[in-house]
Amino acid sequence: MNRDEQFFDKWRHSKNFTGIMIAFSVSVITLAVGVTCAFIGMLFQGGDDGLRKCFFDTIFFESATAVDGTVSLSMGLTGDYFPFLFWFGTVFLFCFGVYYFTKYLLNYRQQLIDESKRG
Repeated sequence: MNRDEQFFDKWRHSKNFTGIMIAFSVSVITLAVGVTCAFIGMLFQGGDDGLRKCFFDTIFFESATAVDGTVSLSMGLTGDYFPFLFWFGTVFLFCFGVYYFTKYLLNYRQQLIDESKRG
């Protein structure tokens, strides 16, 4: 058995829990990267004081300059978590779907190989 066949065999016999953990990890990483990129992009959009929001209005950044020249900054979550959950769920379902479909195709491939060896 060569390296490719060993890899395919391991993938084909992997548990669905492995696919769930892979999909979960990819979802968390893409969410973190997406939120970070959106926040950094929002920070460099403009220099005016006021309230700015990003990532589907879930994160805010507020800056205010007082009369004496002091600047106060605040940032946080707006309280709307649906965009986070939607992003996470969409990426999770896509990744797990790709994992499951790949596993199905590898099983079908092995079935065809077994049939060709018998016939």
